[in-house]
Amino acid sequence: MKLFAHSNGHDFEFDIQADGERLLVRFGGKEVPVTFDDIPWAIRTAFLGERRIDFGWERREEDTVILIDGIEYRVVVRDPKSEHLAKVVGGVAGAQNAAHVKAPIPGMISKVLVQAGQAVKKDQTVLCLDAMKLENEIASPRDGTLKSIDVQPGQPVEKGAVLFVVE
Repeated sequence: MKLFAHSNGHDFEFDIQADGERLLVRFGGKEVPVTFDDIPWAIRTAFLGERRIDFGWERREEDTVILIDGIEYRVVVRDPKSEHLAKVVGGVAGAQNAAHVKAPIPGMISKVLVQAGQAVKKDQTVLCLDAMKLENEIASPRDGTLKSIDVQPGQPVEKGAVLFVVE
């Protein structure tokens, strides 16, 4: 089954085929076996080859929100017919073009290294979150512009609180 996905300003085309109890996902010239746990909870585990990923999701009317490692991805997935129709009628190719980065654990904001409006690169540290006597660097999930920083040094945050938004 061919599908098209749009998330945070990026477009993906991939093919999915069932292979016993796993899926074979082909994209960008690669083939990755994907296996899911069999527990029907809102938080699931997937194995992409040998890599384990815990994720949660929420389906919405126009997209799906997926939360991985504290980062929220808004994803639009379409079949080939719907993708063609969206292009013909001028539908927005991608999902909402903002990445909402959330606190992966509760803690205290110790440093904010950039300001709203600044350009950031993928994996660039935006702020530091102190938790359990460790300083955790929270980085941008992609290249873009920092739309907002929703925290300041010295502020305590709960797990899941929005820290900053990258467009």
